Amino acid sequence: MLASSCSMMGAWGTATEDGTPLLAFRALDWNTDGPFKDFPQVTVYHPTPGSGNGHAFMNVGWVGWIGSITGMSSMDMAICEIGVSFPDDTFGQESRLGIPFTYILRDILQFDVTIDDSISRIVNADRTCDLILGVGDGKLNEFRSVQYSHSVARFFDDKNLLPLNETWHPRIPDTVYHGMDWLCPGYSVVLANQIKEHHGGINADI
Repeated sequence: MLASSCSMMGAWGTATEDGTPLLAFRALDWNTDGPFKDFPQVTVYHPTPGSGNGHAFMNVGWVGWIGSITGMSSMDMAICEIGVSFPDDTFGQESRLGIPFTYILRDILQFDVTIDDSISRIVNADRTCDLILGVGDGKLNEFRSVQYSHSVARFFDDKNLLPLNETWHPRIPDTVYHGMDWLCPGYSVVLANQIKEHHGGINADI
């Protein structure tokens, strides 16, 4: 199992500049001494229409990488993820038996049309390790983060975002975000402060 550490955010409505439609980001917070930085690759797939192989999507990864941890599709769907090294008891159990999460995320990009499709896919999947997933739907202007493990799949928007901590992970209107991990005050508070500072003016440049 590989659970990569990162940060993510989805912002829309009152959080964005002039009510810009959904903006989402995923930062790959990995060790820069490793080999990954030397072999980046953006791959765009164009399945033949009517072939049953889904629709066009872009996969951001590395040479030889066929799973997905970051990407978007022609259906205005986007995915991201964060590995969880510091969970709490609400995550339940992990398992090494199941569908690798990178293939579930790729299937979301390749086959799903709406965020409801993705929610159904995640709920019904044979899940494995502790993660936080992110799924955005630009058509519906919606973003969900997912508390994900073998035994748990919980979906969060800006109204029910967890973990809830008013000091380092407060709920912010029209925003879903996670900094580096589930229980990670040092990173989460920095991200929260930046979101609050720019709330109402978040754009692609910021």
